Amino acid sequence: MDVLVYLMLLTTFLTTAQNTENISVRYESEENNSILFNEGDVPVWKVGNKWIYNIDGFVIYFEKSNLIIYINITIEDLYLEVTKTTEEFYELTIKANISGYYWINLNLEQGLINISGEFTKTKIEGTITFTQIDLGIKQINIKICGKLTVKVDQPFINLSFLPKFPISATITLDLNFH
Repeated sequence: MDVLVYLMLLTTFLTTAQNTENISVRYESEENNSILFNEGDVPVWKVGNKWIYNIDGFVIYFEKSNLIIYINITIEDLYLEVTKTTEEFYELTIKANISGYYWINLNLEQGLINISGEFTKTKIEGTITFTQIDLGIKQINIKICGKLTVKVDQPFINLSFLPKFPISATITLDLNFH
């Protein structure tokens, strides 16, 4: 029962930021490496605790005046493992494979620019640091590497003869929350 409560707490940080069609979770632990709970029902993690998630339909949507960004991804084998603990924080290693598609609409006075494509052979690796007291995210350091296809439709030059072309991309995110 305690593991179920913990899984619900952990999936909360994943599901509050997106619409999902399907999430499956697998908790892996050695016999003497189980999750404990403290008085406030916040799980206590140990080095070696690990979880694997599969998430279908993770959607990111951003809209601001003349810009719309839509990203729909599937995350396969999202692997999280507690690799370090201190008195205040847990550090988890994160690894995952990503596939999906995106589109960006930029509405300028001269016309609408549409950029669309797909993510292929894309991987995430890095670390996430959580506070022990409430499992709040303190820091995220991840690198996203892979290939994406790009197709651009715009009113300035007729590029309709160009197919979607692949681009190798690397994105590094270093986020600190205070």
